[in-house]
Amino acid sequence: MTMTISKKQQGFTLIELMISLVLGLLIVAAVMQVYVTIVATKTIQQSGSEITDVSVFGVQQLEHSIRMANLGNLVTKIHYKTVDGGIVLQPRKLVGGVLTDGNLANIEDNLLTNSVGAAVAENTGTGVPAIAAWSGVSNTNIKSDQLTIQYKNITGKDIIDCEGNTVENNKKLIERYFLRQPTTNPTGSAGLVLACDAGRIDETGNITDFGGDGEEIILNVDQFKIKLGLQGQKDNPAKPGEKITAMSYLPPHEYMALPKTADLYRASIVAVKVGMIVRGSTPIVGDVTPPTEFNVLGEKNTISATTPKYARRTYESTAMLRNARLVSIVATGAREL
Repeated sequence: MTMTISKKQQGFTLIELMISLVLGLLIVAAVMQVYVTIVATKTIQQSGSEITDVSVFGVQQLEHSIRMANLGNLVTKIHYKTVDGGIVLQPRKLVGGVLTDGNLANIEDNLLTNSVGAAVAENTGTGVPAIAAWSGVSNTNIKSDQLTIQYKNITGKDIIDCEGNTVENNKKLIERYFLRQPTTNPTGSAGLVLACDAGRIDETGNITDFGGDGEEIILNVDQFKIKLGLQGQKDNPAKPGEKITAMSYLPPHEYMALPKTADLYRASIVAVKVGMIVRGSTPIVGDVTPPTEFNVLGEKNTISATTPKYARRTYESTAMLRNARLVSIVATGAREL
């Protein structure tokens, strides 16, 4: 009789299984770490690309519009009481049957160029009602500003306003730039947008199609600030008692509140300095912690704690008003206020 003896089939021992499991987990962890790094790098690069687009397209469009301010106005020395002045700061109102001085009639206070500060009272003794305090939305601890400009199309051809509408030759228009919630996601985390609201001004000073939500021109803007560039007389630090012509920059509400005795009272507005904090639309993943404090036009802004992690960048630009008088600028001794 022939007997067949079969060999026993042996499996993995418990120790071998544990070693295999540990090695597998190490490999998975390494792959996940590489994946997270790749995703984090991609989000940073994507946000950087979006922010660069803002610089190339959005900021340039804004600068172009600002340079148009005061076009078509015979008065080139503009301040807050210059009729049809390119920077709209003061309304003309009927007080006691008399039309007071100001840039533009029939405009509400909340549509003027303004910055965060106390309400501005009339400082010339004419009895004009005070301008209401301004408080614009932002994603920082400091409220945003608003810029309102006006000009007349005297180019000899049709042009396009900031909302994409045609402006016929010899037509006057008004544009304001401000922050608001996006219309596509008004309560979500999509961030704020810089919007432009454009209207028309007829020959009698009446404004139409103005005061609405406007068109979104720059997305994901956390802060929008402005300062007015003023050409005026200042004390010469090198020679006490002597005055020099120099450039100074003030927020609109400070400029409006200057007393008659101030050197810059009714100083000519020749430039507008704009500052913004812009962010990408894609949150950053991983252990990267982006900065939360940014300096905008000399003011420290802290990003809201409720805003997720995003790549951000500040932009500051100065647009000279080519339709406003600019003469005898002396840099020596000039400083920013």
